[in-house]
Amino acid sequence: MIVDDHTETRAVIRELIGHYVDEIRECANGEEAATECAEFQPDLGTMDLNMPLTGGLEATRRILARNPATRVIVITQFDTVEYRRAASRAGACHFFSKDNLFALLSYVKQQSRLLSESNALCK
Repeated sequence: MIVDDHTETRAVIRELIGHYVDEIRECANGEEAATECAEFQPDLGTMDLNMPLTGGLEATRRILARNPATRVIVITQFDTVEYRRAASRAGACHFFSKDNLFALLSYVKQQSRLLSESNALCK
């Protein structure tokens, strides 16, 4: 799941990680994401922090309350220690700056590989 209020940012993230996931759903705000996540139950979700209606921190808390296994990855232009701490307290597993989306790509590749190996072990 990709959550960001900017269509262009969602498109860039989709282009970067689309080859490593089975399905992607996009949401333009945290309210939509919390609702969509209850049905979709994604393994991974990227979350912008500053969005209308419901911000990323509150959306992260809501998503994890319903789906504790979802790994929420904060992606924001506000890369400060305070935001990193707040994201961690909300339950985000990772934090990436929008200035360094290639780090996100590396992380998603790693997670995709781990999920594939885990699924192979279960067969």
